[in-house]
Amino acid sequence: MDSKTVMEFLPKYLQKHKDEGFIETKNGLIIANLLACLHNRHAHTAFKWVKGHSGHPRNEGADCLAGAGAKKVVSDDLNMIPPPQLRISGAKLSTLSQKLAYRAIRARKECTSEQQPSTQCNLVRIASDLQDACNHQIRDSTIWTSLCKDITCKCRQFLWKTIHDAFMVRRWVTCRVCHNTESMDHIMFHCNTQGREQVENLLRKLWSHTDNLGLECLWTILATEAMYLVWKLQCKRVIQNDGHEFSAAEVQTRWYSTMNRQLVTWLPVLESNTDLPPKWMGDGRVSVNIKRGR
Repeated sequence: MDSKTVMEFLPKYLQKHKDEGFIETKNGLIIANLLACLHNRHAHTAFKWVKGHSGHPRNEGADCLAGAGAKKVVSDDLNMIPPPQLRISGAKLSTLSQKLAYRAIRARKECTSEQQPSTQCNLVRIASDLQDACNHQIRDSTIWTSLCKDITCKCRQFLWKTIHDAFMVRRWVTCRVCHNTESMDHIMFHCNTQGREQVENLLRKLWSHTDNLGLECLWTILATEAMYLVWKLQCKRVIQNDGHEFSAAEVQTRWYSTMNRQLVTWLPVLESNTDLPPKWMGDGRVSVNIKRGR
C-alpha cells in the first residue's frame, strides 16, 4: 500500500481506536472490517509500503478501482458487518466519555433513521438540476457536505431546512402577487414580488464586477445570502406587512447591509480583478465596506 497514514495507524493507534469502539475513527467501519479479516487469517500478515504511482501493478490496480468507485453516483451495497465471532464488542467503559457516548448514539440513530420522502425528493431535484446545468453527477453526501463550506450559520440552517421541507410554506394557498400556488420554489425563483426581483437584479449587478472569473467561493456567498434575504423579505411581507410590498429603497438598503457584513474581504475582487498583490486576502487593508452605487 502507498498510504503512510494507514501504515502508521495500524501499529501505533489501532489499540486506542479499538478501545473506543471506532466511534470517532474516520472510516471506522472499514477499519473494523479490515481488523476482522486480519483476525480471521491464520498466517502471519505483514504490510509493506510502496511508492504511489510508481508502476507497481497492484498499486496501480487499486488506484483504478478507487477512481472508478469515486465516480459512482450510487454507491455499491456492501455488507460491512463482520461475522459474529469476529465482531468488535464496542468501546471499553474505561475509555468511554460523555462526548464519545453521545456521538455513538447519534451515529446509531443516523444509521437506523430513514429520510423523509420530501427530503429525498428535494435531493433528487438538486442532483438532477446540477446534472442538467453542469453535466456533473453528485451524491447526496456531497450535497450535505457543501452546506458546511463558505456560508454563514444562518444561511446553512436555511438551506438545511429547505432541503428537509421544514418551513411552513402553505402549498394550498395562492400567492397574492402572481396568483400561483405558493411553494419554496415559487418564492425563490418565480414570484413577481418587488423584493425577489430586485434582489436578483442586485445579485446579477454585483456578480458582473467579477467578470465571471470562476470564483466559486464568492458566488456561494452571494447566492446563499441572496436566497436567505429573499426568504426574510417574504416572511416579513406576509406576516408583518400584511402582504404589502417593500419599496425599492428598503430592499436596496437591506441588500447593501447584508453584503457589507459578508464581502469586506472580497472587495478588491469586485472592484478590480487584475494586478492583485500576492496574498491579498491576508492584507488587512481590504477590510472596508461596499459603498452604495457600486
